[in-house]
Amino acid sequence: MRRLIDTPGVEPGRNYRELGDALRTAREERGLSLAAVQEHLLLSDAQVRGLESGDAAAFHGPRFFERALERYV
Repeated sequence: MRRLIDTPGVEPGRNYRELGDALRTAREERGLSLAAVQEHLLLSDAQVRGLESGDAAAFHGPRFFERALERYV
């Protein structure tokens, strides 16, 4: 799958807040809206915001959160 956002130097792992900050910054630098990311990843607004803040509460479980991160990164 094609990467939506390139985040050099940031590897997916357990530091989700740092990764989320990097995703949001990269998205904003590319001029992408939250809606564009939602459409590309087929996720809700709450889920994309959760990815960008490192909060998995909008997902059914940690594995769903991690898989969504993998698709975003």
